[in-house]
Amino acid sequence: MLRLYIIFHISNESFSSVNECLNSVNESLNSVNEPFSPDGETIASASDDNRVKLWNRNGQLSQTLQGHSNSVNGVAFSPDGETIASASDDNRVKLWNRNGQLLQTLQGHSNSVNGVAFSPDSETIASTRQQGEAVESQFG
Repeated sequence: MLRLYIIFHISNESFSSVNECLNSVNESLNSVNEPFSPDGETIASASDDNRVKLWNRNGQLSQTLQGHSNSVNGVAFSPDGETIASASDDNRVKLWNRNGQLLQTLQGHSNSVNGVAFSPDSETIASTRQQGEAVESQFG
């Protein structure tokens, strides 16, 4: 089951727990994605060539993930290390496994997605765009 929450123009008013989470994520996602795998062995990079690239610790390209139709702005590994999320100017978040297989494409943004982050349990993804729209996707 996938649930999407879309919040526009987040402000400093009191929030429900979902909104508080998204507000916090919205403020920090543009500068804080998690490009390092939890084991520290892989680094994921976003690219203007519409791809996510995975690098080993020695700086060698190990894999290229293709599927976005526009620039990739942010990447994050899930805390369990099993999933990579990518945020793109194509208004989508894509989920990939460690082998580079596309697992799912999440839609819900009306414009470019700038950042993405996982919850500590790896079950929820928050994504945001600069203009204040945030989307939470929960799996369960």
